[in-house]
Amino acid sequence: MCLLYEISNPIPQVSVKKAGVIHGYGLENVKECVNRNSGFISVKTENDIFCVSITLNV
Repeated sequence: MCLLYEISNPIPQVSVKKAGVIHGYGLENVKECVNRNSGFISVKTENDIFCVSITLNV
């Protein structure tokens, strides 16, 4: 049996990130966790939609 988790968000046309604020560590932590548990992760951007799919064996 496997667990499939997918989340997608639209990409804003104007950046909402504030200068000087650290971003991006969360996704790296998720990738590390998925790999440590022999899972599969897909990160893609298509048609202005950011999508992350994770598959884990349970």
